[in-house]
Amino acid sequence: MSLRSLVFVVLVGLVFTALSGIAVRIALRSRRSSQATWEELLGRLVPLDREKIAAIALDTIDDSSHETFMLEPEAIWEMLGRHGRT
Repeated sequence: MSLRSLVFVVLVGLVFTALSGIAVRIALRSRRSSQATWEELLGRLVPLDREKIAAIALDTIDDSSHETFMLEPEAIWEMLGRHGRT
């Protein structure tokens, strides 16, 4: 077996392993979510401040001449409460 063939087989194996891992993770999360009660699902919801969302939206549609946004990504995540972010 040539080196090129061996590299190809190894790469295919790695891709297959990665896709299999992703599929297992999705299946486990789906199973856990489907077993959750309605109250548990509602308990995961996080309230968001509409005024802060409006400020973020207005920052993105500001039609002034500058090309960059006024709010930095860190500031946006702070406004949203950093839920699910590290």
